[in-house]
Amino acid sequence: MQGIMFKESLFNLVVNGTKTMERRVIKPQPHTCGSCYEYKKSDYRYIGGGKFCYAKGIRVDSSDAACWRYEESLKSRYKVGETLYLKEPFVVAGGRKENPNGVVAYKWQPLNVIFPNGQQPLRWENPRTMGEKHARYFIEIIDVKVERLNDISDEDCLREGICKVDNLSTYKSFALPETPNYAEFKTPQKAFAALFDKIKRGTWDSNPFVFCYEFKLVK
Repeated sequence: MQGIMFKESLFNLVVNGTKTMERRVIKPQPHTCGSCYEYKKSDYRYIGGGKFCYAKGIRVDSSDAACWRYEESLKSRYKVGETLYLKEPFVVAGGRKENPNGVVAYKWQPLNVIFPNGQQPLRWENPRTMGEKHARYFIEIIDVKVERLNDISDEDCLREGICKVDNLSTYKSFALPETPNYAEFKTPQKAFAALFDKIKRGTWDSNPFVFCYEFKLVK
């Protein structure tokens, strides 16, 4: 089983059910040639097995033979129906190597303290090193699609954890706690753009292709 990592603030949104979608930048990006053709968000079709295929043919306005490309495939890391475990900082009482079946404590949401006098461990294990056996939360991928980052719909912004402010026509993300009352924006997309740029600065303006994973929390 594969694991997946989120920033702490996003991890908490996933666990409480507020966030049910995640966008990940495709690496490497699909081939583009501005003088010859451009992709549209609908140009990729899902053909199964986590694979997307660009197969509509290419609009070519150049005599450069190298620009003729009739098909390009992308493969998502996660597939529909796949269950993933959430990685997070953790520690095993007595040491992971010395006591592999020991009680596990977690740093995030909420802290499960198992140490004398409520003391926290001096060093948490890097979440990248967490294996499935130590995980406590799992998600199931229920849909995957490909699109440009800027093409996100208002509905998908809400699935990404953006929420509407009560009785106001503004939107915010609880994953942006740098202001006392959280930054508020006029549209869901502006709130999401600020959130994405907080995680990966400058990405919104570059408008890359992304895999869009929709998921649900499972036991």
